[in-house]
Amino acid sequence: MENIKFAHQSFSENGIRFYLSTDGTIYVSTKIHKMIEIVKLTYPDTGKPWIPIFKNFRSLCKQMLREGDLHKIEKELKKHAKLCSVLKQHQIQLYELILEKDFNEAYKLCMDIKHESGN
Repeated sequence: MENIKFAHQSFSENGIRFYLSTDGTIYVSTKIHKMIEIVKLTYPDTGKPWIPIFKNFRSLCKQMLREGDLHKIEKELKKHAKLCSVLKQHQIQLYELILEKDFNEAYKLCMDIKHESGN
């Protein structure tokens, strides 16, 4: 994956960054996902890569989001955001429990955080 050449600059929408490689492959990444190959764009008759202009690439990415093609990734991002939010609410309390070496209470708090975040 390190040797991928990109046709355009990346495009970001709803926390998902889209990339178009010179071989017509669309990749996505997020703050919790490394680059994932989504689809390869080719001409149906020749099989050669199709490289849309940047404006059309952006429209295609937005359409993929609207149609739910990346629903799983969006769901994981929402789940991660909720966990971060809940953890942020309890971070000082958790830190104090760890400093006091009250690991049983810290563990209980971690389980409460996990339950509260839905993980």
